Amino acid sequence: SLRLFKMGKILRVFRTIRFLKALRVMMESIAGSFVSLFWSFIMIALILFVFSMFFVQQMTVVLIDTDSSSELWQQQRYYFGSVERASLTLLESTMGGVDWEVTYQLIEPLGHVYVAAFIFYITF
Repeated sequence: SLRLFKMGKILRVFRTIRFLKALRVMMESIAGSFVSLFWSFIMIALILFVFSMFFVQQMTVVLIDTDSSSELWQQQRYYFGSVERASLTLLESTMGGVDWEVTYQLIEPLGHVYVAAFIFYITF
């Protein structure tokens, strides 16, 4: 009877080892996906930076040429006054922090090319 009890303990250890193998495989899979996750974040940051530069460059030209007393000018200056703020505005537009229609209305005076680029960015 004591031998059967010891044999039962040994069988439980084998079951636990089998479970640990599955757990190890899952942990290796998760750890292996972190490399892809890192490069995905880098790609998203690069796309944000490129589109931010694109919009800030044209927005600067428009802001210099227009009257600084209008509310539209103030909002354009706030949301697209720097590359960092433009990146945040674009990120908020895609994540739901700022309604993308508000950002669209700020970009609309820039012209059709910039509107098309913004729509492409939102749908991308």
